[in-house]
Amino acid sequence: MHLNGVVDEVTENLLFFFNYLPERSSQGSGTPCYRLASVSNLRTCTFVKMLWPILLAVFAILLVADYSRRQKVIATLGNIPLVSHIPFIGTIAVLFQLNPDNYDRKWHEFILRYGKTFGSFLLGMVFVVTTDHRIVDALLASNENLSKNFVYKMLTSWLGNGLLLSSGKSWQTMRKIITPTFHFKILEGFVEVFDRQSDALIAKLKSKADGITPVNIYEPVGLLTLDIIAETAMGVVINAQSDSKSDLIQAVNEVTDIMANRFVRPHLSFQLLAWNTHMKLKQGINVMHAFTERIIEERKQSLLHADARHTTDEMEFDGDGIGAKKRLAFLDVLLQARVDGQPLLDKQIRDEVNTFMFEGHDTTTSAISFCLYALSRHPEIQDKVFEEIRSNLGDDLNRRISYADLQKMNYLNCVIKESLRLFPPIPAVGRCLDRELKLVLDLSPLWWTKLGNVMGTGQN
Repeated sequence: MHLNGVVDEVTENLLFFFNYLPERSSQGSGTPCYRLASVSNLRTCTFVKMLWPILLAVFAILLVADYSRRQKVIATLGNIPLVSHIPFIGTIAVLFQLNPDNYDRKWHEFILRYGKTFGSFLLGMVFVVTTDHRIVDALLASNENLSKNFVYKMLTSWLGNGLLLSSGKSWQTMRKIITPTFHFKILEGFVEVFDRQSDALIAKLKSKADGITPVNIYEPVGLLTLDIIAETAMGVVINAQSDSKSDLIQAVNEVTDIMANRFVRPHLSFQLLAWNTHMKLKQGINVMHAFTERIIEERKQSLLHADARHTTDEMEFDGDGIGAKKRLAFLDVLLQARVDGQPLLDKQIRDEVNTFMFEGHDTTTSAISFCLYALSRHPEIQDKVFEEIRSNLGDDLNRRISYADLQKMNYLNCVIKESLRLFPPIPAVGRCLDRELKLVLDLSPLWWTKLGNVMGTGQN
């Protein structure tokens, strides 16, 4: 069929579909014809036929532009190989293959095929993925390239402009406020919370410890970390381990699961491609925001009505000016913080508390679960850890664990670090290049985003 015939046929079908032409009939020769059409419809038919060459020309121009840009990128990348590329959409077809079950295996296949560092295109953006520790170190040590890549943006509706998603002056200001909360004198006061909540976990697991039945440790550990982070970050007891069906716990688990799935399937960061989970995600976030806002208001009123003498008695200050409050929750620090003499806005506080709830729950759950998994696969290591704990704590199962006890467990510390190397709770980090990064390769900042594969780096 000639090109003109194809254009005529497509045009006629489109016009008929949109009711620009009346229904077709056939003459004896079998040639399609039309009943009498209005002059305006005939003009429309002529216009659409004329439009086809224009559309083809525009498509050709875009194709050439995409090819030209790709060649410039290839020249910039030098010897860095590129994952298969489809004009305009890039490697999105490859991303559709990813899911939580094959994520690690697929990335391992990419690394074996393309090497430690490779590039890809995705909807106009250029990605460089690397497991080269030199590049990862330079990227994470940079004080300039702090902007997160587009994948992180899917968390904005939940975490707002919290520390995880912010950059520039906002990031530096909040980092300065938050850093003192990690002082060992404050963390030391929370060991009692860790110990008490761990006892609740052990009590739940005892009924399942028959030595035969496999246990999905992730769920009970997740409830444990929720209890701990809520009490340490917000100063509230939510009883997640004893009431796992509450609206708050259900919302946290649903939102976390949806976000985790989207992180391993980056194309789902585009809302149109994730419409089926959008409403559930929105409802879960609303539940968590309402809870956080209520706790902030209650804590704020509590601080306003607190007796000045009582507050002073509760706080002790050392030479560094660090308040060693016995139960100084992260929320208390934010409520008492000042920036240029002004308190933080409620939204700023909410964003930071939600960020800590997310990071302190999800990542810690993964880290503990993988560590327990690794110990289960290496019973000889498990025995050494057990003996170290027993030698430091004795046989008294009711003894409370102190911060000083933890400092003596050097072998356990090594086991945890090795587990984090093999199974990092955050397998990859992404940055947009705001400034040129010079190391083993030069990358200009325009439109570039860089993904450091932490798991691949640790296992290299």
